[in-house]
Amino acid sequence: MNELTLLLDKAKAIVGFIESLTKRHRFSTIFVISSIAVIMALLQSGAYLNPSRNNRRYEEALTKINYKAIDQKTVKKLQKSQQDKEINVSPDFVQNRNNPFAE
Repeated sequence: MNELTLLLDKAKAIVGFIESLTKRHRFSTIFVISSIAVIMALLQSGAYLNPSRNNRRYEEALTKINYKAIDQKTVKKLQKSQQDKEINVSPDFVQNRNNPFAE
C-alpha cells in the first residue's frame, strides 16, 4: 500500500509539472505543434507534386498500348483521289451588291 501511494504521488508530481509547463509555455507549445503539422503537410504535398518514376509500371503501360500502323494502300488511294479530280468553284458572288457597311 505504501508503494502505491508513493507511485501516485510521483504521478501527481509529474502531472503537476507538465501542467505548469503547459501553462507557462502555451504559445511555444502551440507553435511547435503547428509547425510540425505544417512541415508534415508540405512534405506530403511535395511527394504528390514530384512523384518518383516507377519503371516497372511504366513498362507495363507501354506494353498495353496498341500502336496501329498506317495503311499505305489507303494513303495511296487517297492521294490518287486528290490528284485525279479537278475542283471547279462557281461563286455566286455579285460584284455590284449593296454593301450595308459602305458609307
